This record gives sequence, C-alpha cells and structure tokens, in this order.
Amino acid sequence: MPRRTAVVAVAIAAVLIAIALAPPRPAAPAQAAGRATSTGPAPTPRGTDVTPPCVVTGTRRVEPTMVLLGEAVDVTMTVQATCFGPIYPLHLVLVIEGSAAMAGKLGRDVKEGAAEVVERLNLPNNPATRVAVVGFDDRVRVKCPVSNDPDRVKHCIGRVGDRGNARLESGLTEARRQLRAARRDYRSPDSIREVAVVFAAHPTGGCTRPVREADGLKGGGILLVTLCIGEDCDAQCLRAVATSSRYHFDWRQRIQLANIFDTIRRMYQYILLKSLTITDQLPTALQIVTDTAQPAPNDIDVANGRIGWTQTHIPREGVTVTYRARAVAPGSQPSTLGATATFIDGGNHTGSIGFPSSPITVLAFEPDQPR
Repeated sequence: MPRRTAVVAVAIAAVLIAIALAPPRPAAPAQAAGRATSTGPAPTPRGTDVTPPCVVTGTRRVEPTMVLLGEAVDVTMTVQATCFGPIYPLHLVLVIEGSAAMAGKLGRDVKEGAAEVVERLNLPNNPATRVAVVGFDDRVRVKCPVSNDPDRVKHCIGRVGDRGNARLESGLTEARRQLRAARRDYRSPDSIREVAVVFAAHPTGGCTRPVREADGLKGGGILLVTLCIGEDCDAQCLRAVATSSRYHFDWRQRIQLANIFDTIRRMYQYILLKSLTITDQLPTALQIVTDTAQPAPNDIDVANGRIGWTQTHIPREGVTVTYRARAVAPGSQPSTLGATATFIDGGNHTGSIGFPSSPITVLAFEPDQPR
C-alpha cells in the first residue's frame, strides 16, 4: 500500500477508535465466539438508560484586568467534560466513490485504504462496533448493511466499481438510510455513535446537493469525516461536507505516519459531548471586536453585546473559544453580565453551567491623551 494511503488510513482509524471511547467490556467466552463473526447487531447495551450524566466544568479568563479607555481585553472561555458510563455502540458507514475517476491504481489505493481502516478497527475484539459500506457513482450500487464481520465488510469494499459519474449526494443519502435501519436493533438508539467516512474525489454536478445532504446527516448527530482523494480532488467541497475542517483529510498531504497518528490520538482521544453551546453577554462598558473571535462564532450581536458558539462532537480536552472586547466606558465593572454553556452528553442528558465573572477596571483617559 502506498505510504500516503497508510498514513491517512491510520489517522481515520484513530479517530474512529477514539469515538468508541474505550475497549468494550469482556464478553463471556460463548458470547465472544458468537459475536466475532456475527453480521447481526451487538447486544443492546445494558444500563444505557441509567447512564450518569457527564460532569462539565468551565473557566473564563479576562486579561488584563486593568486597561485604559479604548484598549481591549482578551477573553478566553474553556469547557471540559468528564463522563462515566457504559460503552456506546459505534456504527460506521464507509461511503466510497466508484466513478470512472477511480479506474486503475487510484481506485485500488482507495479500496486498500478503506480495508486498512476496517483492519485497524479490530472488529472481532470490539463487538459494539459495526461497519456498513456504500459504493456510489451515478447511483448507489453497493449497499452492505452494518456488520461486525471484517471479512464481509472488506468483501463489500472490493465490490465498489469504477464507472460513470460521482453523485456524492446519492452516497450520503444511502449512508443515512443504512444508519437509520441499524438503529432499530437497539433499545436506546440515541446512545449510538454514528460516523460516515467519505472517500471521494470530485463530486459531479457541483457541491450544493452534497452539502445539503451532509447538513441533514450532521443535523441528525452523525459525524462526517471526508477523505479528498487524487491530485484533482475538490478539497473545498469535501471540507464543506465534513462536520468541520478538523475531520477533513487531504490525500495529498505528506505527513509521517507517527506524527499524524499521535496528533489525532491527542486531539480526539474521546468524544464526550454530542453538542455544546457557549454564550457570553457583555456589559455596555465593553464592545466585542468582531474580527478577533476564534473560532468563528455562530451568533454575534455587537450592539447588544452578545456572542455565542455551537459545536458538536466535543473531544476529551474540551473546547476553547477566544475573542477581544474594547473598553468604551470608565470605572470598575463586571466583565460579563452572564456567560453560560449548555450541552448534550453521550447519554442524551442535557445540562448547563455558568462561568464565573471577574471584574475589570477601566481608567478614565484615552491611551493617547496626556495625563
């Protein structure tokens, strides 16, 4: 297998293994023997309905705490979670382009890369992990339901062809169907962690339809990982299809396997929260500097002093957001009128926390004024 194929396969597999949170509990010998080759569902997780909620904490730091009128302060807000409970099932769909662009060596490399991902998932020893395969060109031609049998999954990967155009939206639509069908096997389907990994080059007909279909998957809580393959792949489109840019991989990047594996493992060792919303409400004495917010906020209202972020699939080390605010009125005052975070954890518990407010002092003269 070409080196770059192995690099990306390892990176994707590391993300997917991390999403499963931890190795499953050991099964009784008779059960383990049956599950290793079974194409049916892993047993419904016991205790899912009584999973304790995650413990979520937040910090808010303002620096400096004393400024001159017209100067700005840096605001940094961090949310982290600690979760306890059962191992959640992981359902994965490999969405593989089978268009004419995949003929020859490129197509073989793609299939080998997808098979490598399956190998690294170690399905026989992870009975709560199940994989489906969807192959698409002008239409969906390969539809293999979720299975815990690695040989069956790799056989389906080998059936993906190399003809016609690349209608990515069709592949995404079928991926959602396969994940929906697999939910029926579980008493608590909302506890399933669902991922679609897209292997694609250049979607036919533009990106509007694939992005619209991808938005439907994301809205259903499905994590979308994209792998942009080939020298002429449409990276902009596939980055937009992914849940975020951190879940987009470029086939052409030449990073050593050890480096990329360690980076992925460090960043996404555990996906703990399904969604997280952070909001901050500033007093009139502070004004948001709009082009300083990182990452880009989902909600910003400078006139009313409100700023907010919403993110999904939150890793163990949490999320940090930052922005700057300019002092527009003198005096000692709170740095926020109310900063909160609301979340949904892996057990579908909802919760909220408040951030502490630290005071700031604004001196009553402009920086360029003589004292």
